[in-house]
Amino acid sequence: MIQGSLAAAHESDDYESAARASTSFCRSALAREGLLDELADWLDAGFRFTREHAIWSHSCDLEVHQAQLDLHRGNWALAAQRMKNLHDSTDAPGMFAV
Repeated sequence: MIQGSLAAAHESDDYESAARASTSFCRSALAREGLLDELADWLDAGFRFTREHAIWSHSCDLEVHQAQLDLHRGNWALAAQRMKNLHDSTDAPGMFAV
């Protein structure tokens, strides 16, 4: 269903919806650990798309999903560094407040 939404968004040049569908798919894939390799591919595609179209909020979401994937793969230091870099690079650090 999400893949269909992504395809429809791309066909209509609805970049915001396409970015949202990408992040939704990543969230869904993280919920099912069996999709970790597929998630890595989706993250790569999502990063390219969100950066190409300057959709920074979704790019930040994808960075968080990448850090979660790093954690699932046992790369704790990499995940922590990724989150620190993301926090340090944003003009709105409040988005990371709990």
